[in-house]
Amino acid sequence: MADETREFSHESLQDRESILEYLAALGEGLEKGRLKLTSGDNEFVLDAPSLVKLDVRAKQKRERVEIVVRISWKNPRKTEEFKVEPMSDNGE
Repeated sequence: MADETREFSHESLQDRESILEYLAALGEGLEKGRLKLTSGDNEFVLDAPSLVKLDVRAKQKRERVEIVVRISWKNPRKTEEFKVEPMSDNGE
């Protein structure tokens, strides 16, 4: 089965207050375990586990400052159900 790739992207110029509201909404989504991202007609829903990876990087080059916050996790693979049967001793 081929891997399905889905993407969501949003870029805009906003004031600090708007960005704080956006980050707070992301935090609330992580707390609930479900993130819902929308931009225009594009909607993206992600289920987040209790443990996720956080990567924060910052750099400054002359007048340009960049902060990158990356939150990532792996979705569990769809696995077969295993049938658990007790061991038995035939007496042999």
